[in-house]
Amino acid sequence: MRRKPTDQDLLKKIPEEDNRVHHTRPLSAADRQESADLRASRARLQLVMDNIPQFIFWKDRASIYLGCNRNFARAAGVETPENIVGKSDYDLAWKKSEADFFRECDRRVMETDTPEYHIIEPQQQAGGRQAWLDTNKIPLHDTDGRVVGILGTYEDITERIQTQETLRLYEKIVATSRDLMSIVDTRYVYIAVNDAYLEAYQKARGDIVGRTAEELMGADVFVKLVKPHLDLTLSGETVEYEQWFEYPGRGSRYMHVSYYPYRDENHAITSVVVNAHDITRIKQLETKLNQAQKLEAIGTLAGGIAHDFNNLLTGIQGRTSLMVVDTDESHPHREHLIAIEDYINSATDLTKQLLGLARGGKYDLKPLDLNLLVKSTSSMFGRTKKEIRVQTQLYDKPLVVEADQGQMEQVLLNLFVNAWQAMPEGGQLRLDTTIADMEEADCRPFGITPGRYAKISITDTGTGIEASILPKIFDPFFTTKEKSRGTGLGLASAYGILKNHSGAITVYSEDGHGATFNIYLPLSGKEPSQETPVNHEMRSGSETILLVDDEEMIIDVGRAMLEKLGYRVITAPDGLQAMAQVSATGIQIDLVILDLIMPGMDGGKTFDKIRATQPRLPVLLSSGYSINGMAADILQRGCNGFIQKPFKIHELSQKVRAILDARVTGATP
Repeated sequence: MRRKPTDQDLLKKIPEEDNRVHHTRPLSAADRQESADLRASRARLQLVMDNIPQFIFWKDRASIYLGCNRNFARAAGVETPENIVGKSDYDLAWKKSEADFFRECDRRVMETDTPEYHIIEPQQQAGGRQAWLDTNKIPLHDTDGRVVGILGTYEDITERIQTQETLRLYEKIVATSRDLMSIVDTRYVYIAVNDAYLEAYQKARGDIVGRTAEELMGADVFVKLVKPHLDLTLSGETVEYEQWFEYPGRGSRYMHVSYYPYRDENHAITSVVVNAHDITRIKQLETKLNQAQKLEAIGTLAGGIAHDFNNLLTGIQGRTSLMVVDTDESHPHREHLIAIEDYINSATDLTKQLLGLARGGKYDLKPLDLNLLVKSTSSMFGRTKKEIRVQTQLYDKPLVVEADQGQMEQVLLNLFVNAWQAMPEGGQLRLDTTIADMEEADCRPFGITPGRYAKISITDTGTGIEASILPKIFDPFFTTKEKSRGTGLGLASAYGILKNHSGAITVYSEDGHGATFNIYLPLSGKEPSQETPVNHEMRSGSETILLVDDEEMIIDVGRAMLEKLGYRVITAPDGLQAMAQVSATGIQIDLVILDLIMPGMDGGKTFDKIRATQPRLPVLLSSGYSINGMAADILQRGCNGFIQKPFKIHELSQKVRAILDARVTGATP
């Protein structure tokens, strides 16, 4: 009795049917029936294989294809399954490295007579498509149990691999992102968090996942800052907002927070995806920009006020100087006149504060050793505030900067007073000086140039500054003190003065833990200048002086002072009339005292016209503003000198005489 053929026999006979040798003897009826059954079985088997979505193939012992289903033929780039017969992997449009890989797998299965499942194979398919195959290979046996080939099936898992790779990339992005990412369910319980979230809260993943947001953040923070946004998102809204948060691992940070509803396949909201992006640096830059804009606006106002105020002080100072000159030292009113001059000096310091807010507020730049300045100002402050213990740690070499000493003293004293007010019960004030190398990233927020800077750190043990107030402390007129204890100009003027000196000021503070202010000023390669004693000598003359000023009060007091010194005085209220006097025939003018700020033709334009008409006529520039800025430009164009308003009669006498004498001798005044 004949054995019924197995599927393996049928698979083996499929190629043989097409190439078998025809025998000469006639076939019996049984043989013809068996042949018909075999062909029918083969056809059914091929039909089944062609309709299986998987890719099926079989090979002989030499890894030569014996057959395949239609899906495999299509993927291999042949027209029909019959066209695969007799080909090897090297004959198909695949890379040699891929064919080597396939052949090695075949050899391993056949030699070990062991099936291998889920072999992940690369394959470049017809048309150049790169695919990934999940392959199963089993050995084929003949009737004697010998391995005669392999049967293989595979699935194209390219899309799955790509999806997994995309997911891995997303996981890597999420894992390495500095944004705080989390997923919270409808009960506010954490489902997942990224590494940045763990780092910010200084927790292990198991300490957060499975817990509620309220447990992690605390009831106050959760109820006030988080829960309302979560509830709105769970209702279907997408929420974005910005807020300050306190993190154990990052401190106080300003975050842009986004809440997105996550829906399941039924479109029901099952959780909320939260992303918190740290924009503290952007917020700080915004604050600095707003600060600069506020200071620019207030500086314009302050400059105008200081200009007018200085004119008033010049009038008062001039009249007082004239009375002092005419008053004997034994006169009972003399001490009152001296006191008035002291008050004028104090009022002048106030205008310096206002000008410190204005552009061009620097007065008299000189090489200045900050170590000596810190030592002298702290010593003076310590004598008046004995409840404050002052400690200094100064750099072991001179820290020379080019600065206005009076304004730098003002900056330090303002900061000392600010620290004292933060320590009502007494405390410690520490002053450190050193050198800081400022990189581009350090300088960009302040608009200063990278390089070496002198650094002064002023640290107190006071009450500290609340995080909500910290961004406002340099605003003009901002103060938390009672009206009787300050105007709010101290820190703002310090900020403005340092900015005008191409420097910067920063603050670090925590509420209840004191504050540290850091001052940065560009280092200078010059030697520090020596203080010169004040010379009260009055020098007179008889030359003719043209006094040009748009303020009648300044004209009156200026004329009186100059005439008191023996000079002949002619006046002009503006630049046009000044030019008329200079150009007039029969008038010999020996010196022009020229106001800088005038309506119409200002001091700069008037100076240029004077030089064009009378190149050798000396000019003394006068202004309530500093010698820097516009005044410095005019001096560089050949102006002979500068005098700051308000001025005393002895100062005016020395400036005028120095210029007039230099004209005679040809020396520089």
